[in-house]
Formats: sequence, C-alpha cells, structure tokens
Amino acid sequence: MRRTRRMRVWWGKRRRGRNRRPFHIPHSRHLNVWQASLVMVLAFPLVALFGMLPFVFLGHVTPVHAFFDSMAAVTTTGLTCVPAEGSGFPPLLIFWHSLLGWGGGFLFLVLLVTVLPQVSGNFGLTLSARQSIRFIPTYRRMAQSMRQVGGLYIALTLAAAAAFLWTGLSPFQALNRAMLTISTTGDGGFGAFLDDENPWLELAAGVVMLVAGGNLLLYWRSWHLRSLRLLLSDMELKRYLVLLLGAGLLLSWTLWHTGTEGGAAAALRHGFFQAVSFLTTTGYVSADTSHFPDFARYILFLLACSGACIGAPSGGLKIMRLIVLSRMSRLELQRTLHPHMVVSVKVDGLVVEMRIVSRILALFFLYIGMLAVGALVLSLAGLDALQAIGLSAGCLTSTGSTAQLFGVYDMGALPAWAQLFSCLWMMLGRIELFSFFVLLAFARSKQRKHW
Repeated sequence: MRRTRRMRVWWGKRRRGRNRRPFHIPHSRHLNVWQASLVMVLAFPLVALFGMLPFVFLGHVTPVHAFFDSMAAVTTTGLTCVPAEGSGFPPLLIFWHSLLGWGGGFLFLVLLVTVLPQVSGNFGLTLSARQSIRFIPTYRRMAQSMRQVGGLYIALTLAAAAAFLWTGLSPFQALNRAMLTISTTGDGGFGAFLDDENPWLELAAGVVMLVAGGNLLLYWRSWHLRSLRLLLSDMELKRYLVLLLGAGLLLSWTLWHTGTEGGAAAALRHGFFQAVSFLTTTGYVSADTSHFPDFARYILFLLACSGACIGAPSGGLKIMRLIVLSRMSRLELQRTLHPHMVVSVKVDGLVVEMRIVSRILALFFLYIGMLAVGALVLSLAGLDALQAIGLSAGCLTSTGSTAQLFGVYDMGALPAWAQLFSCLWMMLGRIELFSFFVLLAFARSKQRKHW
C-alpha cells in the first residue's frame, strides 16, 4: 500500500509539472545521408587495411603490393600484384585471399540492402523484387538483412563447394574456388582455369557464376514466399539470361569462324564460359583472351561494363538500370514526335519514379566520366590507350580480366602511385560512385559554413 501511495504522489507531481524527468522513448536509429556515405566510403578501405597484414607478414611483399591485393580481393576485382599461382604462397595465405573476396562480396550485399539506398535514393532495389517495400537503413534492419542475405550466401557457397568437389578438386581447392566464384571475385592468379583444361570444372564454375549473377534478394524472397513464379516472371532475370545466351552464341561463332579455339565444340565451350564470366564480372578465363579477335574482346569488354542483376555481388552498371535507360530513351523519342504525350517508364508493371530515372542517368554519366578520367591518369604509367581503358574499366566494374584483354598482366610492374590510384578506382566502383561525391559535397558545404 505504501509503495502504491508513493507512486500516486509521484505521478501527481509529474502532472503538476514538478520534479520532471525526461522519459526515454525507444526508437530505431537511422543513418542520415552523410553518415551512410561515410560508411560506404570507409568500409572497403578499412577492411583492406586489415586484410593486407597477412600478405605483409607471410607473403614477403611490399606494403603497396599487399594493400593492392587486399583491396582487389575485398572489392571482388580479382587483380593481383603477385605472379600466377600465388608465387609459392602458403595455403593459409591463399585461403585468406579467398576469404577476403568472399567477405567483400557479402559486405557489398549487406551495404546494398541497408546503407546504399539511403545514399542512392533506393533506385533499382524496389524494381528487382516486384515490391514496394522501402529499405529503411536502421541498425535493426541491418542486422535483419545480414541474417537473411548471410544465410542464403553461405548456403550457395556450400553448394558451390560441393559442385567443385564433384569435379575432382580437393576439399581445400573446392572451398577456395567456391568462395571466389560465388562472390564473383575471380582467381586473381591463385588458380586460373587456363591451365586446368577440365571441361567438367568449367561447367561447374559456369553454373555457379550463372547463379551468382542473379538477384540474391529475389532468390531469398522467392524462397521465403515459396513462389517459383515470382522468380521466373522477373524481367531483369529474363534479360540476364537472354543477354548471356546471345553473347555466348556470338562469341562462340566468332571463335569458330576465325579458328581461334579450334573446332565448334571448343568454341562453344570457351565462348559461353567467357560470356558468363565477364557478364557476372567474375573474370575467370579458360583461354588466353588477349589473343581473341578484336570483335570478341570488345564484346567481353561491354559485358563487363553491363554487369549482371542488381541484387548480385557482381559489379558493373547492372541490367536493371540499362533496361530503365533504354526504355526512357525510347519514350523520349516518342515524346519528340508527340510533344504533349505523358510518358512513364514501367518495369514489371511498376511505374519507375522520375527521381529514380534521373539518378540512374546521373550514375551512367558518372561511370562514363570516371572511366575516361581513370584511363587518362593510368596512361601516364606507360600504358597505351586500350590498356589504360581496360584497366580503368576493370577497376570500376570489379572485373580485373578486362585489363588482360588488352595485354596488362603484371600489375606489380606498374608504379606505386598507379597501383594506389587503381585501389581508389576499385573502391569507387564498388560503392557505385554516389557515396564519394555526396561526401565531397557535404565536406564542401561544411567548409563554406566555416568561412
């Protein structure tokens, strides 16, 4: 009774305005735009700095080479300053390289569904999953997304390891290949397919790359709703498969017609393998692509710039954004003929907001501009025009093999400043450019306020 009476007296005093104490109302913490941009910009360099330590202590390489290899693995680019096959590196270091690539792919997926929408205006994510859910970048949402995406990511990795184990690889090799393939990292000189000459291994890798290039968010949602129709009716997935089929047939015909890879069977095998590898920005090669005809090399270059589905760990512009750009261009041509016509871009029956379209246009312009600037700077390192363009595109699209298309094999031979500049370009391509420029704009506005 005494306690109840005291509580009533205390509540009466609160209502009369005496001895007030603020209530603590729990609420979800949100990231604002500049905080989200800061997370995107710092995430990959900090992980790369941590990842370079074993390379320095166990790999006997310079700090610049170690940071380059670590950044290339974390951003799933697949470039390396180390000679082929790891130059006798211990198995522990090779496993660490694979783990960095696998973790980098998972980090990108987590940032994709949590932090990136806050910076990039949510473009593309709502379109690919046929739903109107807004991805709210809260800390609780980040933990939930990590559990959802992480479970699927681990399950796909284990399935890929089982597929590679079936082809005759040892458990250690199968796990390494699975982590590098499901994250679309590529070999980076630690086990290229070029020397294996194993068609079954190439088939397993091709299937795993095909799955990894799809929308993992759509996979999870289709599994969660137990709806195969949701997966098969997705427009981006259909365009992804059609583009892969067309590019594979075109590459195979080119290799067969020019006699580059021998008979029709070898041309089909290498043509489709390279097509799925470059489209998913994995960068595996089963043949020396630098000796391919120019037409075939340009196709592979365009495939790498395109990229796969928007919910995949791959790089590039992504097919969904290219669909929106192509439809917007067609509608603008129609509106030129009919000035009073009201146009609206639709994908999968959903109207794309003009805000999303404008951001996709801005991203496309930034990609082209940064590709040109990167090639211009890298040409100062002694590379010719095509080599500089290939290396710049490889860093921005996370496809290191585009540099090999034009004869850039030994990254360690480049000056240290060129390697560090490539690291910057790899980071910018992985965070999809917007975060960096938003952070620069925020810093500039703060500078003006101080002055």
